[in-house]
Amino acid sequence: MWLGIFLSALAIVIDCLGKLCIEIRNDRKAYRNCFMLFGWRLGQWQPLPSVVGITLKYFSYMEKGTSTPSGAMSWGIWNNRSQRHEELVVMLSLENSKIGLIINRFELDDVNKAIDVAHDIADFFDVPVHQFLPPTQFQPINPT
Repeated sequence: MWLGIFLSALAIVIDCLGKLCIEIRNDRKAYRNCFMLFGWRLGQWQPLPSVVGITLKYFSYMEKGTSTPSGAMSWGIWNNRSQRHEELVVMLSLENSKIGLIINRFELDDVNKAIDVAHDIADFFDVPVHQFLPPTQFQPINPT
């Protein structure tokens, strides 16, 4: 019984305090997706392809609603509502690749933080930043 309580408590601590992360070695030659808990990082290193740029882009997708009846007496009526998810992603643009390596995700309200992170990472790799932000949503503020 005590073993079960201890394992349950340990699982709760790991779930609440642990987080997934990505780590890049200082030599810029390897990366790993890792699990971090109390400062310890666990994960296997993989070679990092040449980084040719940092991409900051707007990303959205639709999540389909569940197919559950909308009411007990509503035969044939299903909840097909979709929910739109919007975010900003900062990713490494890799040489000779059509896909990138996502480094971080941000809420739309954190656009300035996302821009700062993209430029900090670009400075680390000494590469340019490419921004793909819809001008209708992200207008620069002109001080007057």
